[in-house]
Amino acid sequence: MKFVLMLSGLLAVASCSSSSGSKADTAPVISNFTMTSPVSAGTTTLNGSLDITDTEGLADVTLNITLSGGGATSTLSQPFTGGSASETAATSTIELILGAAPPAGTYDVTVTATEGGETSNSLSATVTVQ
Repeated sequence: MKFVLMLSGLLAVASCSSSSGSKADTAPVISNFTMTSPVSAGTTTLNGSLDITDTEGLADVTLNITLSGGGATSTLSQPFTGGSASETAATSTIELILGAAPPAGTYDVTVTATEGGETSNSLSATVTVQ
């Protein structure tokens, strides 16, 4: 499945596949978050992936993505539409399509997941534009 995120001129598309597991009352957990780096100047697409689990199911999970660098920070929250109440784990590939090529520099991408009042761990990856 795919979902679309709009983030201050940034478009993120993530596809995901999932597998089932058991249920319990816990916050979502994200792991194995990576972004491809370095990338060449003029690049308008950043690629990455992450694993997400929630023993209560992925139906009500929201992904929160923050992109910072070059003196600007943008954050967006988007429901994780790739999961259902019976799916408790998913691997998601992320493709961030930028509205314009960023200048050379270092950019941080941070991701968390929320469900109700529960917030996951926070993971970050650095992307270097050369």
